[in-house]
Amino acid sequence: MNECDTSYPKFSSMNNLLGGFNSDVCGPNTKDADVVAQFVNEEDKSVVQRAISQGYQLLKLPLDEFPVKWIRSLTCRLPGIKGAANEHTLEPSRENYYNWVKWIVEELEKEAKKQGKL
Repeated sequence: MNECDTSYPKFSSMNNLLGGFNSDVCGPNTKDADVVAQFVNEEDKSVVQRAISQGYQLLKLPLDEFPVKWIRSLTCRLPGIKGAANEHTLEPSRENYYNWVKWIVEELEKEAKKQGKL
C-alpha cells in the first residue's frame, strides 16, 4: 500500500467515512461521534458493514505499515477524538492515528447496531 495515495479502492467505504472527518466537510466544531452517526444514518446497510470490515482490515496492518499519510490526506487533521471528555490533539504518530481509527471503527460498529444496520 502506497500511503501517499489518497484513495484505495480496497478501502472505498472507509475512504468515504474518513473523508467525513475533514472539517471542510463536517465543520470545525462537529464531534467525531456525530460524524460516525451521520455516516451510518446516510449510508446503506451494505456500505456501513463494508466500512466496518475495511476498518478492521486496516487495523490488522502492522503498525509500521499503517497508512498515516492517507488518513491525514482524507481528514486534514491530527489524531484525537473531537467531543470526547478528554478531547485533545495528539502528536501525529502512527500509534496515535491507529488508536484514532480503532476508536472510529469501534464507534461505527456501536452506532450501526444502534441504528439497526449491523
